[in-house]
Amino acid sequence: MPDLFKTLGIMVLIWFILCGLFFWRLYKNHPDTFEDLWPFRIKRIDSFKLSIAFARFLFQREHKSLEDKRLSVLSDIMAVFIVIYVILFIAYGYLITAEAP
Repeated sequence: MPDLFKTLGIMVLIWFILCGLFFWRLYKNHPDTFEDLWPFRIKRIDSFKLSIAFARFLFQREHKSLEDKRLSVLSDIMAVFIVIYVILFIAYGYLITAEAP
């Protein structure tokens, strides 16, 4: 079980790198879409709304409308990656509670 915990930790680091690559590419090549997803001009950003908007962008495949092949591939990888992460996280939670006395 400690191996699964380490795997989840490494996956979080990978997720941050993927998000950085995603938002950097979006910022450089599609500034209007970036502004819609990440309104950095607003002083108080609602992180929940930002997370929902980002998830909607990934899972509704809104990136296809941008016609950016690399961004589409990165978005598809991120969508699969987060699904795998959630499954492993749930499995880890189950394993912990199953071992509890």
